[in-house]
Amino acid sequence: MYLRAKAMISFNLNSFPVFIEVAEKASMTLAAKSLGMTQPGVSQHISNLEGDIGTKLFIRKNKKLILTNDGSSLLLRVLLRLEFQSNSE
Repeated sequence: MYLRAKAMISFNLNSFPVFIEVAEKASMTLAAKSLGMTQPGVSQHISNLEGDIGTKLFIRKNKKLILTNDGSSLLLRVLLRLEFQSNSE
């Protein structure tokens, strides 16, 4: 995955739980319900994250979301980071 250096600094960390939930549910609507958010709010988080990174994270197909290769890579990195942080506490 190619991340712009600027994006590494400007990530909105609040978008990562949203990203994880969307990836797990494969649906922005289901993720929104699970997170207690609106679907447009979830969509905005994902759009902003994609803009910060400079790549698409999901392929939208038949109302389902499929992680792109970059999306899968980011998901793995985020989950590993969260696990590391959890084990450090």
